[in-house]
Parts: sequence; C-alpha cells; structure tokens
Amino acid sequence: MIRTFRFTACLLAAIAIAIASGPARAQEIIVDQEAFTTWWGYSNIRFLGPIGQEFVPVQRSIDVVEIWIGNGLSFEDGELIVYIHEDSISGTTIGMSATKTIAKGAYVDAVRFPLVATVPVQPGALYVWEVRWVAGSESAMVYCDNSLNIYPRGRAVILGSPANNTDHLFRVGMIDRTTRDQSVSWGELKTRYRR
Repeated sequence: MIRTFRFTACLLAAIAIAIASGPARAQEIIVDQEAFTTWWGYSNIRFLGPIGQEFVPVQRSIDVVEIWIGNGLSFEDGELIVYIHEDSISGTTIGMSATKTIAKGAYVDAVRFPLVATVPVQPGALYVWEVRWVAGSESAMVYCDNSLNIYPRGRAVILGSPANNTDHLFRVGMIDRTTRDQSVSWGELKTRYRR
C-alpha cells in the first residue's frame, strides 16, 4: 500500500514538473529583416530558379534564414539548400545552410535554414538569399506576395531576375542563443522530486 502511494506520488510529481516546465521550444530568432503577409502567390523552386529574395540588413551578421515553403502537392520529400550572395543572386556566395528535408504533403510553413557559419554582412548593403532544389520532390514552392510591395528594401528573384512588386515571405537574422530549451530529462525530474 505504501509503495503504491509512493509510486503514485512520484508519478504525479513528475507529471506536474513536466507540465510546469512547458514544452521544448525551438530557439527564437532575433529578426533583422522580414517580409510577411497573407500570401498571394507561390513560385516553384525547382523550375523557376534561380529563386530568392533581395534584402538589406541593419545588423552586422546573420546566421539563419526562414522561408515560407510548401510541399503539399507532392507524394515524396524534397531536399533544399539556402545560399547567401552579395549584391545579386549571381554575386559572390558568402554563406550557406545544410541541406534541409521538406516533408511530403507539408503545407505553407516557415522553414528554418540555420547557416553553416555566421555570415558577416555590411549594414545597408544589398544581399540575396537563394533557395535551391537539391533532390526529391520537384513540387516545393516558396510563397510570395505579388500584389503589394511588402518589403521595399528588396525584390523577389525569379528565374534569376528581380521581380518588381513581388516579395517572397521570409525572415533573416540571428538565432537567440539566450533562450533555453525547456525540456526536462528524467534525471532532472528525479532530482527535483527528491529535494
């Protein structure tokens, strides 16, 4: 009877601590530049490339790009990669992400591409992020607004050329390394319970 009570009390304490700790969260982004609105269009990454977006940073470095992408029309995963270029989509490549898998059937969502290394940038200078198809699904789309100029500091790049009054939905910036992962290990739960 006492063992059952102790086990139940331990289990309830563990559940309470897990709930109080909250779910594990992805680290937040310190946004330097972004373009976001209700999307009005999309561009196929595989067949309309080189595809990307011009941007003009105000900070001195970036290490992450988030792009609103969908792969909802596909029955297979797709693999994409992001590059950062100076001046234009054909300019010098100064950064890149690792290859990222986009799940089949994934509808519009912000897909995070952490860069392999922090990329130093000059505030006020023009840069372009480019997203490239690597393998798998050829249905992946980058979403855009082609009715308003929602990001006046740059333009979408489609088929390698800037497109006036069109912007892809994106964020660039730095991952906030001060946010802490809120997940709790079993060992931590036992330690907290014993106190």
